[in-house]
Amino acid sequence: MSCSHEGCSALAQVRRTFHSNAPWSLPALLSQRGLAFAQRGERALLAAWRPRASGPPETRRALEVDEEHRGVIELQRLRACGELGDKQRLALYLAKADAAEWAPRTLLSPGAEVNEPEQKLWFLKHARRERNEGVSVFLGFSACRAAWLSLHAEDYVAQQEVADLLLDDQGRKMTLRVYVLLLSGRDSSGSRRAALARREFVCRSHPAAYDANDPDMRRHVNSTLDSDKLVSCVASSGWRHANSVWPQMLEMFEACLGPFLSADALSRDEGLGFEVLGADVVVDRNLRPWLLEFNQGPALMAIKGKPEASAARKAVLEDVLKVVLDPVLQTGCLDEVWSTASLSDAWDVVAQLGSEKADFVGRGADIDLFRYELERMDASVQGTQRTVDRVVGELGRVQDVGDSLRADTEKRLCQQNKMLNVFKTDLEVKLVSLENRYNKLSDDVWGEETGLAKVMHDLSRTNEVVTSMSTEFSSMKHDKARESLLVKPRRRAPVES
Repeated sequence: MSCSHEGCSALAQVRRTFHSNAPWSLPALLSQRGLAFAQRGERALLAAWRPRASGPPETRRALEVDEEHRGVIELQRLRACGELGDKQRLALYLAKADAAEWAPRTLLSPGAEVNEPEQKLWFLKHARRERNEGVSVFLGFSACRAAWLSLHAEDYVAQQEVADLLLDDQGRKMTLRVYVLLLSGRDSSGSRRAALARREFVCRSHPAAYDANDPDMRRHVNSTLDSDKLVSCVASSGWRHANSVWPQMLEMFEACLGPFLSADALSRDEGLGFEVLGADVVVDRNLRPWLLEFNQGPALMAIKGKPEASAARKAVLEDVLKVVLDPVLQTGCLDEVWSTASLSDAWDVVAQLGSEKADFVGRGADIDLFRYELERMDASVQGTQRTVDRVVGELGRVQDVGDSLRADTEKRLCQQNKMLNVFKTDLEVKLVSLENRYNKLSDDVWGEETGLAKVMHDLSRTNEVVTSMSTEFSSMKHDKARESLLVKPRRRAPVES
């Protein structure tokens, strides 16, 4: 399964196997094409293996490729994808490429001047989060700025709502999901890169009716099919404006993606790298498309309870494999991928870079990259300066609060000291009064004790007298006359006549 081209030499060293840890229907589609799971450490024909990132999404960065799950054809995060997925870098790139007109007004700092009516909607978005995470909506930039200043400002951007949006038949906002395929590799003539847009896109309607004066997430933000059951979708083939919008959409992608291909340094000497992006687009009433953002890892797994959406996602993977894998399986040549991509009935080529421009583009890419690095460093310095200014302001505010607290504390301490002095005086007066009462009671008790001693003495004397009298009574009782003795004298006494 190889040809004589130098870039296809790796095909002769691999079997029809694959590595995949993507939560998609990709393994089933590869098995239908005769591919089997590769062993760990084996180089496969196709690898769709992403190293698992840890931590919150806003802190994650591009990870190194897992060397134990490599493939000749690899689903990998090309460097351009990181720039596209970062909303701050995307805004800088579009401004540098003179393509900012295709995106809504995007502000990178809360200190930017805005001379717009306060009745317009603004979206505060995290620069590196996807799937509507970290997004909030506000009526007027003042409210948006206030919320922005309470966050880590360097991680967010503010985006203005597009005026006169085209709504669906039920008056709901529509967000279009267009899938973009990026290719990077080599053919027989040298390095090549290309960007393709899938003709069949998804029209997603938000859960609630559109109201430009109501900053409700359901009306303006929620459009993810697998996180909100009320979000509905329809394929572009069933949308009456699809054919009218598509030419301008291709023009938009050509203007936005061309500079990225030029700035993307090729990191592979052989094989083919590809990546699938999800572009979120809205359309105004003039049928003009507006690019909101690129999602690096669009969800392509099946959705429970939504068979039509699940089938549409599976069709995206099928169309990707028809470009990146089927030509290689049929011919054994990687060069066929590029010709198949240009002739595909499912994809339109919106930007490409061939080897005939390699030297010129290489120098231009280096210059653009150096210029971008300078701009990014300048933006970083400005962001650091804003952070320092904000920290100085916060420190001043903390110092003012500390001074106020110190003064209030001293005032309260003085009041407490006065109250304590009053309490102390009252306690001393009460203690003196209690001491006097105690002394008086002591005197009274001593007097009572003296009286009781006298009474006890008198009782003792009385007891002695009683004892003496008892003795005398006892003696008298012993010596008393008996009745028999008294009778005799009575008998002798004369009887008076």
